[in-house]
Amino acid sequence: MKKIGIYTYTALLMIMAAALYSCEPDDNEKEWGNTKVYMPQAAILDGGLSNNYPVPLNNNASTNNYKVDSETNTLKIVLGVYRSGLQELQAFSVDVAADLSATATAVPAVTKGIALPTDVYSLPGKVSVDGGKRESIFYLDVDLNKLINDYPDYNTKQMVLVVAISNPSQYELNTNLAKTTVIIDGASFMPVRKIVQGGDFEAGSEAYWTFLNTNATVLPNTFASITNGA
Repeated sequence: MKKIGIYTYTALLMIMAAALYSCEPDDNEKEWGNTKVYMPQAAILDGGLSNNYPVPLNNNASTNNYKVDSETNTLKIVLGVYRSGLQELQAFSVDVAADLSATATAVPAVTKGIALPTDVYSLPGKVSVDGGKRESIFYLDVDLNKLINDYPDYNTKQMVLVVAISNPSQYELNTNLAKTTVIIDGASFMPVRKIVQGGDFEAGSEAYWTFLNTNATVLPNTFASITNGA
């Protein structure tokens, strides 16, 4: 009689376990993975070790990470927001801004690095990802005309700007990949600097010279002596 009780109790446990198991969702119905929001460009170069994002992206010739608007001569650098995890894709938004403090910290670590001037670029203040979608792209717009005219000597520089996302309307921010250090190669988008044009540089041709792009780094009206010329 005692054995029958034990068997009955064991059978009851097995039935309860089976019932509980049948209530569990199949593996393909479970929501796996951490739901985090981040910038894919922060990891594209070296997996997020440096958060550096060169423009052009020279480590992958097949990846075009920018385009140039030929009508306005605007350099449009591709950036984005991404949500990981397999949970339901609900709509969300993040704030976008340039982090000037982080930019100042990043510049010394970049060969020929210099901060991208604040008056030549623009960013959206907020980016939204629609429901049912995992990501959305946005652009860092750089006015090449202004850059070339006002900062001609930057053609030999690597221009740096840290772009950050913050305050997701839902989900958790991956703080390790929430900032992207954009590094723009000046030589790829700017001509060699011109100081003067006009005249043939023979003696007397100075009257026809026009000085270009003179600023604090170029002394205006400073002449070099050339044999048999000016």
